[in-house]
Amino acid sequence: MSQLKSILEQGGDYPKGFEIWIHTISQHDEDCNVDHLPLKRFFETAPIPPVSRALQLEQNRERQRQIEDQKGGLSMSTMRELDVLIREERNLIREERLAAEGHDQSDVPHPVREGSFKWFHIPANHMDWVESFFATYNGGIFHLDDSLWTKMLRPEFSRNTTTPVHATHMLPSFHPKSMDVPSDQPLFTLYLPYMNWETYNRYCSLFELYNAGIRWPTELDYRDNGPNFDPRLTHVQRDMRKLHPRRTLDQFAYPFLPNTIARDADQTVSKWTSNINKYEEVRKPDATSRLIMVDQLWCWIVDDGTVLTCFPSHNAQYSDPEFTDLYGCIREELGHCNSAWSLCELIVSQAVTHLITPRNQKFLDPIGIYQQAMSTKTVDQITLFQEFQQSSAEGTPSFDDRQELALVQDVADMNDELKMIYDLMIKQRQILASMEKTHQEPQRKRRLIGVDMVLAPILEHVHYMRSEADRNHALLLQLLDLKQKSATLSEARSTAQQGRAVMLFTIVTVIFLPLSFFTSYFGQNVSEITGDDKNPSTWDLWKICLSA
Repeated sequence: MSQLKSILEQGGDYPKGFEIWIHTISQHDEDCNVDHLPLKRFFETAPIPPVSRALQLEQNRERQRQIEDQKGGLSMSTMRELDVLIREERNLIREERLAAEGHDQSDVPHPVREGSFKWFHIPANHMDWVESFFATYNGGIFHLDDSLWTKMLRPEFSRNTTTPVHATHMLPSFHPKSMDVPSDQPLFTLYLPYMNWETYNRYCSLFELYNAGIRWPTELDYRDNGPNFDPRLTHVQRDMRKLHPRRTLDQFAYPFLPNTIARDADQTVSKWTSNINKYEEVRKPDATSRLIMVDQLWCWIVDDGTVLTCFPSHNAQYSDPEFTDLYGCIREELGHCNSAWSLCELIVSQAVTHLITPRNQKFLDPIGIYQQAMSTKTVDQITLFQEFQQSSAEGTPSFDDRQELALVQDVADMNDELKMIYDLMIKQRQILASMEKTHQEPQRKRRLIGVDMVLAPILEHVHYMRSEADRNHALLLQLLDLKQKSATLSEARSTAQQGRAVMLFTIVTVIFLPLSFFTSYFGQNVSEITGDDKNPSTWDLWKICLSA
C-alpha cells in the first residue's frame, strides 16, 4: 500500500520498492535468467542494453561448450548455429574492449542469439513508466504510436462531466503491426482485461488512496484558467493518467458510478468468503473477504526478441502462499517458449485462465462460488413456496414478504455479476480470435485455440447460471404477486364478513327499534297511563324530550 501511495505522491519519479523484472529466455537450454533493477536505476541509465555483455558472453560460451560436447557428429543446423555463436562471441569481445577504452557502443542494439529473447515486466499499469521504457530501451529507437496509446485511453476526456478515478482504463483490443506502419513501431500491441483476487479490507484502502486528491478537470478548471486551458498539461490530469487503478467487477461494468463501495461489499464472492454470519441467511463481508478484481494486461512485442508487459504483480496485487498469481503462472511455463511470439501467447493464455486452473481452483473457485450461491438461493426460493403453500392450506397464510424481497435482490445482484463475468470473457474471446487471425501456422494457433476451448464450457456454464437466476427471479416475483393477490383476497373476504354483520345489525335494528320505542314510551310514569294526577302529563314528557 505504501508503494502505491508513493507513486501518487512522487509524481513522475520512480518510487522505491518498484522494480522492473528482466527475463532472458534461451530456447537451446530451456533456461531463464531473471534479473530485476529499481525503476530509477533502469530508466535513468540510458541507453539500456537489452542484456549485459558479460551475461551474453557467458551464455554464448556455455552454448558453445554444450555443442562441442555433443557426440555422434553435428547436424548442418547445429553447425550453422555454432558459426553464428562464434561470430557473436567475437563481436561481444570487441565491444567489451571498446568499452574498456572509453568507446562504449552500448547504444548499438546488441545481437540476440537465435532462439533467445527478452521479457521486460513492469509490475503496475503505469503509463509514464511505459513511455520511459520506450524512450530508454535500445537508445529510444522504438516509439509508441499515439493512435494505439493515448487514443486508446478510456474514458475519452469530456469537459462537461466529472469522471471517477476508477474509470481510467485502456480499451480492450489487439493491434498487430500493419505493412504501412514505420519500422520503429512495436510488432503488436495488446490491452486485455482479466480477473484477479483482492481482499475487501485492502481494496477499501486502495479506494481511499486512489481517490485522495485525484480527479478529472471540471468546468471550473476551464473557467479559472481561461480559454487556453489544456487539461493534458495540468498536474491534476497528469496524476490521473499515470497509474491505472485496479477495478472491481462493478467498476469494470459501471465505470461512471462515483462510489461503488456499497456494491462491492454486496458482491457475491465477498459475502460468501466472509466469516461473519457464515451459517446465517444474511451474509456480510469482513476484512479478509475476497473480491473479484478486473486487472489490465498491457503487452507489446517490441521486436522479434523483446517483449514488454505491464500488469499488477508482486507487492502491487493480491498474494497468498496457496495462490499462484499471473506472474507466477507465466514464470513456471517460460521453459516451453521458443520465441517472443510464443511468450506472448503464453502470457495471454495465462491471463485468461490462471484464476480457473485446477491448482488455483483448489484455493478459491470463482465460478464454483456462484454455483454454490445460486443453488442455495434456488433452495431458499423453493422453501418459501412450500411454507406459503402449507400456511395457506392450514388457513393461516403469512403475508410477510421481507424474505422474498431480500432474496429477489440477492438473485438480481448475482445475475448482474454473472453478466459482468460473461461480458468480460466475451471480450477476451474476441481478442483471442483477433490474435488467431494473425497467425498463419497451425502450430502457433494451438495454444490460443486451447484457451478458447477452456473458455467455451465456462461461458456455457455462466450462461446456464444466468438462465437459472432469471428463472429464480421470475418465480420469486410470481410468489410476491401470489402473496399480494392472496392478501387482497383475504382482505376482500374480511370485508364481506363485515358487510354481512352490518346487514344483520340493520335487520335487527329495523325490527326491534320500533318495539323498543313503544316499550320505552308506554313504560313512562305519565298521568294518562298511571291514572295518578301527581305524575307529569304526556305533554310534559314531550316538552322535556324536545328541549333535550
